[in-house]
Amino acid sequence: MSPFYKLLIVVLIAGVVVIAYDLFQAKIEKGEGDPRIRFDPATGRFTFWKPEVRVRIVYASMFGPGEPVMRVRDDWIYMFEEDYSDVLAGKLGREVTGEERTRFVRETLKQAAEVRGDLSERLKAIESISDASKKTQQTEELLVWLEGRHVFLTPLEPMAGPEQKLRALRDLITGLDKLARDADPARLVRVAPRLVSVERRWQGRWVLSANRPRFLTGREVPDIMTGSKMELLALVQDHYAVPLNVPLAGEELSPLDAPDTYGDPGRTWREAFLPKMLKEGKYDFLDDPTVRGKIYLAPLTCSTTILFYNEVLLARAGIDSPPRTWPEFIAVCEKLKAAGITPLTADADVYSDYWQSWLIFRVMGPETWERTISGVPPEKPPAERGSDPPWTDPRYRRVHAEIRRLRDSGYFDKDFPGSTWPAAQRGFAKGSAAMMICGSWLVQELSGYKGLATAEGFRLKCFSFPQWPGGRQRDQTAAWAVPYGLMVCRQGKATAGAIELVKYLSAKDWPDMVHKNAQISCMVDADFSPDLAGIKQDFMNASAVYSRTPDIYARRFGSQVLSPRYRAFFLQEKGAGDYVSVEQFLKNMDEQNRRYLSDGGEEGYE
Repeated sequence: MSPFYKLLIVVLIAGVVVIAYDLFQAKIEKGEGDPRIRFDPATGRFTFWKPEVRVRIVYASMFGPGEPVMRVRDDWIYMFEEDYSDVLAGKLGREVTGEERTRFVRETLKQAAEVRGDLSERLKAIESISDASKKTQQTEELLVWLEGRHVFLTPLEPMAGPEQKLRALRDLITGLDKLARDADPARLVRVAPRLVSVERRWQGRWVLSANRPRFLTGREVPDIMTGSKMELLALVQDHYAVPLNVPLAGEELSPLDAPDTYGDPGRTWREAFLPKMLKEGKYDFLDDPTVRGKIYLAPLTCSTTILFYNEVLLARAGIDSPPRTWPEFIAVCEKLKAAGITPLTADADVYSDYWQSWLIFRVMGPETWERTISGVPPEKPPAERGSDPPWTDPRYRRVHAEIRRLRDSGYFDKDFPGSTWPAAQRGFAKGSAAMMICGSWLVQELSGYKGLATAEGFRLKCFSFPQWPGGRQRDQTAAWAVPYGLMVCRQGKATAGAIELVKYLSAKDWPDMVHKNAQISCMVDADFSPDLAGIKQDFMNASAVYSRTPDIYARRFGSQVLSPRYRAFFLQEKGAGDYVSVEQFLKNMDEQNRRYLSDGGEEGYE
C-alpha cells in the first residue's frame, strides 16, 4: 500500500474517532444546564449561577482529575467560569431579574435540599474521626463529592487545614437552612448568568499525540493544551500555536502587552512573569524565521533538578551546612561515610543521568550537548581549540572520572544497581541515606511517605548542584529548569476566552501550586515553597536559565545513543565486552556519535 493511502486511512480513522467523541460530547454539554451554587465562607453569601453557556473553552490536560496539579487548578477554573461570565454579562447587559430570578432561586433550592441531608451526615462522620491524616483525606473527598453536585466553596487560603474546611462546610449548611426558612430567599442570594464553560479533557502524558487527529481534521481542536516546553514543541513546529506577544486580529496590543487584568491591572501581563522564565516561552532554536522572537508558552511553573538531603543525618556527621562547590560535596560524602552513614541513594532506572548533565553543565557549559551531537567540539579557550572529535575533549574525561569516583568510592548504597523507582526515595524518607539527586517534584512525592519517617529521623532540605571551581562563572550561577505551562491553539474556537483563562490562572493559582504542591512558580509575585527554600536564592538570582538536554531536543540520540551507554557506564554493567571504563565509554560514544551523524542524525539513525 502506498504512503498516500496509508495516510488517507489514518485521517479517515481519526475523523471517525473525533466524530464519535463529538456525539458523546454533545450529551455532556447538555449537562451544562445544571444550576451552580457558590458559597463564600468569608462573607456567608451565596451566588446562584443560571446556566446560559455561550463560550465553551476546551482545556486539554496531561494531568488527571485526582492529581494534585489538577485538583488545585480545577478550583480556579470553576472560579474563572464565574468571574469571566460576569465580565461578559456586563458587556452584554445580561441580568437575571424579576420572576425569572425568583423562579430560578426556588428551583435551585430544591437541588440544594437534596444535597444538604447527605452533606450533614457525611460531615458528622468526618468530625468524629480522630486520625488527622484520615480526617484530612476524607474532608478533601467530601469537597470533591460536593462539587460533583454543583455546590462549591470559594477557595480558602492555600494552607487552610481540615478544621477550617469543615467549619466552612458547617457554615454552608447553616446558610442553606437560613435560605430554606426565608419567605423570600431570592433577596438573600446573588443570581447571575453563567455564560462560560471550560471543558476539561484528561488525555494523559501524551496529550499532544491524543489530539493529533483533531488537528488533522480540524474538529473539536482544544483551545488550550498543557505540558512542558518541549512536550508542546510540535504545536509550534506545525504552526498550531498562538504567539502571545503578537496582537490578535482586531487588537492593538498583544496579550502580553495588555494589562494584567486578574493580577495587577497597573502593569502589563508580560511584567507578571519572571523575565528569565518568560524568555523560555520562545522556541528560537527552531530553524524557522516565522517562529523566532515569538513567545508561545505561558510558563506558569517549572521544575529543576537539585540535591535533597536529610538534615538529621548531616547533623549526626557534624555537618552544619550543605556544600557549595564540588570539592566540598566530595568532602561531605567522605565525612558521612566516615560516620557510618550512606552518603547517596538512587534507583538504577531513573535520574542517574542528572549527574552527567549537571557536571557537563558546570564544567563545559550548557551548549556542550548541542555542539557535541552536531559533531562540533565543545567550546574551549582559544589556546586549547583544535579539530579533535568532540568526545576526546579532556573535560569530558574529567566529568566522567568524577561520576566514576562517586561509584568507586562507595558513596551509593550497595543495593542501588538493582533498585527500581520509587524504592530509593522511600528508603530516603526512612533515613537509608543522607542525600539523593532528583527533581523538585520529590517534595510532592515524599508527602505520600510521611508515615515512613519520624520527625526525629527525617528533615528534608535541599541545595543547588555544586559549582565547579575554575569553570566559566556564568555556568556556575545559571540554573537548569523545565518550564510547564499553557499554550493556546490556533485552530480552537474560543481563542480570546482561552487567553483570558491563561491570564486568570497565571494570577490566581500560584499560591496553591507553591504551598500545596511545592511547585516553583514562574510569576514575579510568587512565594517560594518552604520545602525548596534551600535553592531559592540561587534560583531567583540565576544569571540564566537553561532547559534543554539531549533526551528533549534530540530524542533519538538521547534514547538510542547516549542513554544505554551511559547506563552501562554508570551502573558498571558488563555487556559483551569488559568492564566499562571512562576511556571505553568515551571511545564508544565518539564512534556512535559519528555513526549517528553519518546516518542522518535524528531522521536516519537506527
